[in-house]
Amino acid sequence: MSAIADARTALHVELVAAFTVTPWRVHRTTPAMVTAPSVWIDSVSLDTDGPFVVATFPIVIVVDGAVRPQVEALDDKLALVWTVAERVGLPQTARPQSLDVGGASLRAHTLDVQIPLDARTLCPLDLVNNGGTP
Repeated sequence: MSAIADARTALHVELVAAFTVTPWRVHRTTPAMVTAPSVWIDSVSLDTDGPFVVATFPIVIVVDGAVRPQVEALDDKLALVWTVAERVGLPQTARPQSLDVGGASLRAHTLDVQIPLDARTLCPLDLVNNGGTP
């Protein structure tokens, strides 16, 4: 497995543990069919931050119901997912969105979580001087 897959797995494990009543509604990747309520980890993006490669995983949270209950449920689920995500990475931004799933539109939130993957160097290591002349 890659460092990206390991990071996704760590995030997924924490999310499943947090949703004790409905762990089957937490998906490691985007589900083939969106059924509300659901939480899933979407496609990763990569960037660099100094010597680190940073993976940003969007976590999508979807709820159902009338407008007001959806908004209030998203507030609670977003707070939970943010707290859980802090165990693995650094939550960055959350933004509301609408999802068209072929029927009624659903309200959702997407939370971006950054996870540093590894250190890397762009310069060769210095040669060791064992008492001789350089």
